[in-house]
Amino acid sequence: MDTSTTNTPTKEDRNLAVIMDIAMFFFFFFSPLIIYLLKSESNFLREQAKESLNMNITLIIGSIISSILSFIVIGVIGLVIIGLYLFVTVILAAIANSKGNLYRYPFILRLIK
Repeated sequence: MDTSTTNTPTKEDRNLAVIMDIAMFFFFFFSPLIIYLLKSESNFLREQAKESLNMNITLIIGSIISSILSFIVIGVIGLVIIGLYLFVTVILAAIANSKGNLYRYPFILRLIK
């Protein structure tokens, strides 16, 4: 069955997407980058990797801005919020991907189309 033409991801695609999400805790943006660059045949994996990369790019930009603003208290608060956002959304993405649903991260810049 060719997953590139169907909307239902295979169990292998779902498992790989969950691993990619959980690996972001340890390797940050490298796990979705590897899957995206490999140009997977699965639309599900490619779309989830693109979504994860967009989330990581947004968080990197936010972290840089918060680090610069850390000289005043607002930057420290921003870094805490970014950390909480990463933790919660990656877990939600892993749960959605395990069910075969594409997770769309809220409040991110979608720079990779």
